[in-house]
Amino acid sequence: NDVGVNALAIGDHHRAAVCIKRAEYMVARAYRPSDAAVGALRVSFGLLHSVNGDQEAALACHRKAHRLLTSPASLQSRAPHVWIHSALSGAVGAALALHDLPSVHNFSNAAQDALRSSLKEEAANATHLQALADINTAICRVESVRLARSQEPTNGPFLDASSVRERNLDDAQG
Repeated sequence: NDVGVNALAIGDHHRAAVCIKRAEYMVARAYRPSDAAVGALRVSFGLLHSVNGDQEAALACHRKAHRLLTSPASLQSRAPHVWIHSALSGAVGAALALHDLPSVHNFSNAAQDALRSSLKEEAANATHLQALADINTAICRVESVRLARSQEPTNGPFLDASSVRERNLDDAQG
């Protein structure tokens, strides 16, 4: 699975598909695979679907991943919270591509909620997790305004989320 995600990161989509499908084969044959392992695999499939342009399948994968990664069994196993944030970030991106603003808002809010709970448990990853949650929030806000003004899809917003982060930190501290 990790090799597949790394292949996606460098743009080798064919190799990514082969590796992620191989990981699925291995997980399917495992004796009682954990929700966390299956959830991480669903995140990878969601990313693969997204880069291949199938946003509906991507959103479905990220939703399933989020459910699995936040299941009591996953939370009890102390699976890395970064997978939860990856699922939420992928869900925001897919929902944006589908112009599904209610889902964008829901997943963006879920990312902020997940961040608050994970900050206590994973202080070492706090900066990384804060960045993911901030990106989700910033994308949600920018796209909401753009879609409300034009009803036209965009090719993906890019925004310096530092002002959003500062606002979120002020909200959390206040």
